[in-house]
Amino acid sequence: CRSIALCGNAWLGPFAPSLARKIIGVGTYIVATEPLGEERAAALITNNAAVTDINWVIDYFRRSADHRLLFGGRVSYSGVDPLGTRRATRARMIKVFPQLADTKIDFAWGGLVDITLNRAPHFGRLEPDVYFVQGFSGHGIALTGIAGKLLAEAISGTVRPA
Repeated sequence: CRSIALCGNAWLGPFAPSLARKIIGVGTYIVATEPLGEERAAALITNNAAVTDINWVIDYFRRSADHRLLFGGRVSYSGVDPLGTRRATRARMIKVFPQLADTKIDFAWGGLVDITLNRAPHFGRLEPDVYFVQGFSGHGIALTGIAGKLLAEAISGTVRPA
């Protein structure tokens, strides 16, 4: 290949040690409610958009194809989940959607996202044909599409001025 694109989220550091000191892997947690039914789920997010807020520790949520609410947020800088993903994330969900107080959580999980110190994404080149994108800082839903387009334009040589 002529070019390499390094796109590894919180796990990019072992492949490019010079990038490792620019990010930290932070735990984030998600729950999925029991199926709500099409009408109740649609009443929560009427346009079926994926939503995030702009708080320092963000909440993010969307409807699933089987009419659940997927709700994420919280962070753990230690990688340990001391508060209990299911209980604590459900409590945050109820603050945003009090009408779901009677709803059960069927699934709960977590994983790492990469965060930069200044919370701004970190894109660039390590060598003329080695590109990287990292540090979406919890805003990957909005930024990864833009980053992918910019990366593709840079690699193909079709970058257009703004």
